[in-house]
Amino acid sequence: MTMTLRQIPTDAQELATFKQAMRHLIGGVGVITAGSGEIRTGLTATSAISLSLDPPTMLVCVNRDASAWPVIQRERHYSVNILDSRQQDLADRFAGRSGMNGADRYQGARWRQFSTGAWGLVRLHRDAVERRSQEVRGRDPRKRRSRRPRSAERSHLQFADRDCR
Repeated sequence: MTMTLRQIPTDAQELATFKQAMRHLIGGVGVITAGSGEIRTGLTATSAISLSLDPPTMLVCVNRDASAWPVIQRERHYSVNILDSRQQDLADRFAGRSGMNGADRYQGARWRQFSTGAWGLVRLHRDAVERRSQEVRGRDPRKRRSRRPRSAERSHLQFADRDCR
């Protein structure tokens, strides 16, 4: 069975309504880290999800305009560090709110390096997942389509209504 979906153009008001609704969608917060040495970088993401247990697979969506994207693409590995409610400062730092960039974002936390070179938080070793990356390109829905075919003792940091909690 083949199904064709098409993007229905939306006006500015519909986009604003959608954006406001998505601010109420609660999601876990993680720090995605990649690179090594001074080329270490990372970002805060709410787009990391478990895709499969067998084989263990995660899906992480990273904007190609993100400063971490070229490093993830080049190094072909990353670490997903799932944050808890005590790590708001770390989420803010990797989101760029502190003004820090690259390897400077790693300051103030203890990290360990996996065999691939990816970095995971020491205090969250059981909540850090190391993965090799595979790029899957999506298309911008605004562009025309071509005709070719957790643990009980703590709460996790959550993103809702434009803020981490």
